[in-house]
Amino acid sequence: MRRVASICLPHLAIERWSRFAEAPDAVVGLVVEAAHGQLIHAVTVAAAARGARPGMRLTDARALDPKLLAEPADPAGDAALLKRLARWAGRWSPLVEVDGADALRLDVTGIAHLFGGGPGLVADVQERFAVAGLSTR
Repeated sequence: MRRVASICLPHLAIERWSRFAEAPDAVVGLVVEAAHGQLIHAVTVAAAARGARPGMRLTDARALDPKLLAEPADPAGDAALLKRLARWAGRWSPLVEVDGADALRLDVTGIAHLFGGGPGLVADVQERFAVAGLSTR
């Protein structure tokens, strides 16, 4: 039976941005250009607490909180990081692929015992990504 592990990085864009930000705890939304104005791509914890959400129009988010700062998102940079993470994830499987804009898919058939079973593999994945400053699901 084939076993597949999926590693979702739901906050990859904002966690990557915050590494270089002067004020990573600020009320910030990363925005991308869309057909009808700017859309929020990712938000800091502070911005989320004030109602901003990914997918929301910037104007709607600013109606909730006029102090929301907009910074340009970098989807290409996020994708490049995800590709590097896929190579790094080879520590858990020889078969790793990028799955969408924020996830990795690993074939873990027959390797979980190397990490103390399935729960041990999950714990190792979560710990290694946490050390790298990235949250996983």
